[in-house]
Amino acid sequence: MIRDASADDVEAIAELAEERRVDYEQVQPQFWRRAVDAVEVHRPWLAELVRDPDVISLVAYGDDGGLAGYAVATVVPSPPVYDPGGPTGLVDDFQLADPDRWPRLGLELLATVRARLAARCVVQLVVVCGQHDVAKRAALTAAGLSVASEWYVQPVDPV
Repeated sequence: MIRDASADDVEAIAELAEERRVDYEQVQPQFWRRAVDAVEVHRPWLAELVRDPDVISLVAYGDDGGLAGYAVATVVPSPPVYDPGGPTGLVDDFQLADPDRWPRLGLELLATVRARLAARCVVQLVVVCGQHDVAKRAALTAAGLSVASEWYVQPVDPV
């Protein structure tokens, strides 16, 4: 059910990512404000990530043939002021089409990402998740992840 993403998956991933952006923007319109051309900018970026052998790009399709979810993980250096003992696996793009599938499919995608990162000697996993994304947060907690940081935002009016 879970496999490496290919160029053929990019359009479906871009569409599901846009659904996430719409959802996130409704909850926090300042920080998550979508660019007018968000899909057009994201699509080639996703295509580049899928082609990059250093990036872990996974997809899962449902029985109906539609994209059920995806996860993209990049290996990045850990911040220099912290020392977790090695590189960090950053999962910024991680979404499911149906929030009710987080307890199973979400955890399966995350376990696959974690295993692939471990094979690359990554020592820390960081997953981006909006505070309002209750089902995803529950799945991340069930997988043993914990909240490390929260960002508070506010518009600044020019003087």
